[in-house]
Amino acid sequence: MAILCVIGVTLLGATLFWAAWALAAPVPPPIQAERPQSEPLVPVAVRWVDERRIAVALREGRELAIVDVESAAIERRIRLPFRPATLLDGGEGGWWVGGQDGELAMIDQGGSIQWIEDLGAGPVQMARLADGRWAAVARWERQAAILEPRSGSRRRIALPFEPGEVIGLLDGRLVVSDAFRGQFAVLDPNADPTRIQRLSVEGGGLRGLSLTPDGTELLYASMVSSGTIPLTATNLDWGLVLSSKLSALRIPEDLASQGRAEPLRLTLDGSGHGAADPIALAQSPDGRWIYIACRGSHQVIEIDRELGVPPSDGRRALGHRHRLRVVEVGRNPTALDRSPQGRLATADLMSDSITILAPRPLRLERTIRLTDVSTRRTPELRGEALFLDAQASMDRWMSCASCHIDGHTNGLRFDTLGDGSHGSPKDTPTLLGVGSTAPYGWTGRFATLDEQVEHSLRTTLHGPPPWPDDRADLVAYLESLAPPPRLPVTRPDLVEQGEALFVRHLCSGCHWPPSYASRPLREVGTAAPGQSFSVPSLRGVGRTPPYLHDGSADTLEELLQRHHPECSEPLDEPQRAALAAFLESL
Repeated sequence: MAILCVIGVTLLGATLFWAAWALAAPVPPPIQAERPQSEPLVPVAVRWVDERRIAVALREGRELAIVDVESAAIERRIRLPFRPATLLDGGEGGWWVGGQDGELAMIDQGGSIQWIEDLGAGPVQMARLADGRWAAVARWERQAAILEPRSGSRRRIALPFEPGEVIGLLDGRLVVSDAFRGQFAVLDPNADPTRIQRLSVEGGGLRGLSLTPDGTELLYASMVSSGTIPLTATNLDWGLVLSSKLSALRIPEDLASQGRAEPLRLTLDGSGHGAADPIALAQSPDGRWIYIACRGSHQVIEIDRELGVPPSDGRRALGHRHRLRVVEVGRNPTALDRSPQGRLATADLMSDSITILAPRPLRLERTIRLTDVSTRRTPELRGEALFLDAQASMDRWMSCASCHIDGHTNGLRFDTLGDGSHGSPKDTPTLLGVGSTAPYGWTGRFATLDEQVEHSLRTTLHGPPPWPDDRADLVAYLESLAPPPRLPVTRPDLVEQGEALFVRHLCSGCHWPPSYASRPLREVGTAAPGQSFSVPSLRGVGRTPPYLHDGSADTLEELLQRHHPECSEPLDEPQRAALAAFLESL
């Protein structure tokens, strides 16, 4: 791994440009774990047991493996009844394991499941609260579960969006991030559950929630978009389209903001080189050193807070972007953990490996391969790896997942060439269920997913020309994505009224069941006269705000108030509420 060019380090005293960093010493070769394996394991989470051993959650392997770091031997395998998504130390030698499909289990030190909970649908995230209880969220359930394992008590608190990550503050409050868009929910589990503060921030994909040791700041990583700038190769390479950030929210000042917060930020990208999809974060006990795993660019970044210039308001600096150390790890590091003595471990999702790093200065210590690199993978798994890979773009600035988070959307607009020209920023549509919604693109330009994939790789990511086999694998992955789950029905009577309105006003003339989409393009009055757009599917539409091709309607009710096709008469407020309830049930 070469050291990228350092520009102007002379008597002029110019600053180092951010670069992929490596030791002059030889890189230790990978170690193959002592385990015969013919199928991919797909590590998704990693935790240090002690300074010598690591616990790894294996998604496709459906197990928790305890690995000896020095010998690469798998000391123990604990079978799981589901595919794991997350792993947390449960105390007393036990583990909390969150599943990909809403499962949550507590496993004791003997490997037996002591507690299992069904949280609903989607990957599970969890956190320990200040009072010793636990909070857990599932991606597609708009609620947080507050759990007390010893007493068996559980409580559910409604949330205003699809939760991503969750963290407990020292004052007992709970902070939940939106899984897709730039917003947080702040609530007190012991107070009125309806009193939830919503806080919006710039960007989307808020990941790696971490409380500083003194409890005064909430750190997180995200990707921020300019929103309207044309997505050209030049703008992308200058970091003007998407940029990766480390952000710090002050506690309690910023969390007490009404509506929108402006956190302190540090840019993680370098000059001409992106740090796509920051996803996991770790800190040293004193909070000086921060480590961030970037899933798309396959790197870990080391940040020294002492190197930064403090802002004018007296806050502690986040570091200096030209002094970040960067080390290449395995493919798609999706989890990161720090040992008591400061060593780091990543779970490298798509290379079936664990990377061990030594800190200060950050350097590669060893790579442990859990399966042989030639292990057979399905087209869907190969496609998922490509979907998450920022090396498919120019200089690793973005991956497909940067905009389509977990195949869904980040709720942001981009001025792509999807409609054939620049000048019309378009909302990022969900790709969940996309296999049955031809034609593709907002203007229906592409008859097949293969054509859409080729065009997006070439004109949006601006990466190297894709091989036909790569396109086929990406299509296989996209076709495997199910539509977003429908929202829970709380008012069946309202849904029934809305369905009657849907039929009476001939909405199905454009939105044909069962996909609730249609092939003909439609002019709906949201653009220049004569400009038509593809009719998107309404399945899971309650989870895809904002609405319309330009994202100009924040809610379904607003959309129905502003937009009614020629075959419909305007709806009054009760009718709009009923029709929105029906749409949310799809």
